[in-house]
Amino acid sequence: MLFIQSNSLATYANERERLRLLDALAACGFAPFIRTMRRRLFGLLTTHVGNSAPVADAASKLEREGAAEHESRGEAAYTPGEIFCADDCVFALVFGNGAEEGVCACIIYNVETAEPLAKLERFGRDVREALSHIRRERTRATTTATTMGGGALSGTTAAPRDLPDWDAHARNAPQGLARFMAMQPAEFARAAVAL
Repeated sequence: MLFIQSNSLATYANERERLRLLDALAACGFAPFIRTMRRRLFGLLTTHVGNSAPVADAASKLEREGAAEHESRGEAAYTPGEIFCADDCVFALVFGNGAEEGVCACIIYNVETAEPLAKLERFGRDVREALSHIRRERTRATTTATTMGGGALSGTTAAPRDLPDWDAHARNAPQGLARFMAMQPAEFARAAVAL
């Protein structure tokens, strides 16, 4: 049986912040599964013979352009979430469409997973710290640009508010499975129930 535990963070992350957050989490050892597969595909589309550095740069550029295009058209998020596979569990990060939906960090685990709640706590801490760092850097860049441009600093360069704490809530697998089954084509659901 699988168990799901999730925590919510009442904040909104725009596309640029989401991509930078995935970079920061990758630097912490959380390999983003969906993004890795997407970049591999982009790498295949932009193959350069020999050196892999131009391929990685081209894949990253395609990703940024795709995200910017989605954002400029007002389409659904380019990065609605991400999955991170660990040895004995899977972490998920789901971005809401506003602060009221927030950011959701989840762990999917079974009874053999050692200390799943502590793992979720560490993952959430890493997400929160990385997002706080990204916002502090953005504020510093805005301050520097305003200062260099001769603009006034009042009101435009306030330090980012601290992110709220994570709000924990549990979900059990049967409810999640029921929602998943409800989204499937009718013949798939009947076949699954017959098993």
